[in-house]
Amino acid sequence: MINNNFKDRTKLKVIRNEVMSTFDTDIRTKRRNRNLVYARAVYYRLCKDLTSHSLAEIGSCLRKDHATVLHGLKVFEGIVFNNDFYYVNAYEEMYDRLKVNYFINIRNQNDLKSKYYRYVNQNINLKEKNQHLNFIIKSQLKEIFKECREEYGYVPQTSYLKEKFDKINDMLEKIS
Repeated sequence: MINNNFKDRTKLKVIRNEVMSTFDTDIRTKRRNRNLVYARAVYYRLCKDLTSHSLAEIGSCLRKDHATVLHGLKVFEGIVFNNDFYYVNAYEEMYDRLKVNYFINIRNQNDLKSKYYRYVNQNINLKEKNQHLNFIIKSQLKEIFKECREEYGYVPQTSYLKEKFDKINDMLEKIS
C-alpha cells in the first residue's frame, strides 16, 4: 500500500514536500517574505538538479510560471554567492536525502564529481583528525602511567588495568 502511494507521487511533489517539511512552511502560498522566497529558490534548484522537468513543469507544482522559476534560480545563486549557510546547508542535506531515499538520478555529472571530491576531502580531514586524536590519547596514557610511576613508585600491574590498556590500544589500531 505504501509502495503504490509512492508510485503515484511525482518527483516534483516529493521534492516539494521535502522542502516544505524542512523549512516548516507552505511554499505554495502567494506571500513573498524572505523565508518563503528562499525556500522556493531551494525547491527550484533541487528540481533543476534532480529532475529533467522543464521550468514550466517545475513552476506548475507551485502554481508559478517558467519566468518565476528562472528568477528563483537566480535568487538561489545569490544565496550561494552571499554564503547564506542556512539555506545552502539545507539544500545540500535535502539533495543528499532525496538522492538516497527516493532514487532520484543526477542529471549533471559535474555536480556528482564536485560532491565526490568534497566527500573525499572530508574523508581526508577525518583521517587527519583521527590520527591526531590517536596521538593525543596515547600520549595521555603514557603521561598517566608516568605520573603513577612517579607518585606511587610503580605502574599498576593488575590484570584488569593491563586488559583495559590493551583494549584501548587495539581500538586505536583499528581506528587508524
